[in-house]
Amino acid sequence: MQLSYIEFDDRLDAILTAEQNAPQRVRNDFSRRFMLGWLYHELSLEGVILDEHDLSRALSGREGRDYCDGVLLDTIRYTRMAFQRLRNAAVRRERLTKGLLDELHAMLHGGPVKDAHRTDSGATEQYKHDVIAPERIEEELQSLLFDLDGRDWIHHPIERAVRAHYRMTRIWPYNQRGGMLARMVQHHVLLSNGYPPALIHACDRQKYYHALHYDIRRLHSVVVGAMRGQVELRERIFARYRQTGRQMAVGA
Repeated sequence: MQLSYIEFDDRLDAILTAEQNAPQRVRNDFSRRFMLGWLYHELSLEGVILDEHDLSRALSGREGRDYCDGVLLDTIRYTRMAFQRLRNAAVRRERLTKGLLDELHAMLHGGPVKDAHRTDSGATEQYKHDVIAPERIEEELQSLLFDLDGRDWIHHPIERAVRAHYRMTRIWPYNQRGGMLARMVQHHVLLSNGYPPALIHACDRQKYYHALHYDIRRLHSVVVGAMRGQVELRERIFARYRQTGRQMAVGA
């Protein structure tokens, strides 16, 4: 996929600079609301039904009204912890390793999971796309992690992220949360290269599932659309904080 990302990168660079120029309270509020959106859309893609009130109760430490409600709130909290760990790892340029993937997978479940690794070729939760045979998982996963270890400088970071996402969904090393882990691998590539996570919205869930059934070009289209959405979101919020040439001269 030899596409030009020049215009996209220019827009993103400009709005990220404007974001840094925004008051701290504005950035803090955006960061808080972004995490809420990240949790909502990622969990919705996994088929978890929740609303803003559920997010608020979970992140404020409230207890569940019953067992099922408690599981929902814990799921939200565990997912936030995993996202925070992922973001910190990417910002620090921590290598994506099997150990880090195992750690993130355990965090998503609130602790290590017995028999977490896939040993059959059955259906992949609600995704139902084809996956490789279990005996090939270790080899293919090591190959993916090797390629992600700073050795692919030919492709644009967005393309590298999509390729990693697509390959991870085929490898599917864990029995549960495989789709979310694949997107987290993608987010790691993007974040470590200065890009925001590509949040695929809940309303695009079926479009995303269908893309995984076909070839990587469909997934690329979905992810690029999600990235454009991130740029447009930031432009709506931070455009007022762009510095004009005169403002930069005065501030110099």
